[in-house]
Amino acid sequence: IVFYMKNPGNLTSENLEEPVVVSVFTEDRLYYKETTIDWDGEFTFMQTEQVSITAMTYEGTTNQSTNDILLTVKNTGSSKLTLSSVTLNGDAHSDATFNPTTGELEPGATGTVTLNAVQWVAGNTYRVILQSSTGTNVASYEKRAS
Repeated sequence: IVFYMKNPGNLTSENLEEPVVVSVFTEDRLYYKETTIDWDGEFTFMQTEQVSITAMTYEGTTNQSTNDILLTVKNTGSSKLTLSSVTLNGDAHSDATFNPTTGELEPGATGTVTLNAVQWVAGNTYRVILQSSTGTNVASYEKRAS
């Protein structure tokens, strides 16, 4: 956080340059958000979109066209979000099923995303990126199929 102050001896709302903007980045740089400081000196953060993929399961038998990848997800951000698209190994994967079916997750809520008809192969590593309806990359995960 960087503050530009009129009087560096005392941090108050009166001696901060206007506007005060704080940028927030995740360690893996999947998204960023900005916030401003209210003139009473309080922080007011914008809502964040972030999802944790808690499990990635390979369903089916190696190299079968009906194979699926099942993701268990949790909304770890501070706002409701809608999961809307999936990238698999750098390419859009259009055959995904969201549960709940709307893809909406309240903060703290869990759900699943199934990538249908992946035809995964044992020994290969697969990287999944989830995007929200705002276009934000909200989660990334990779795991070797076994």
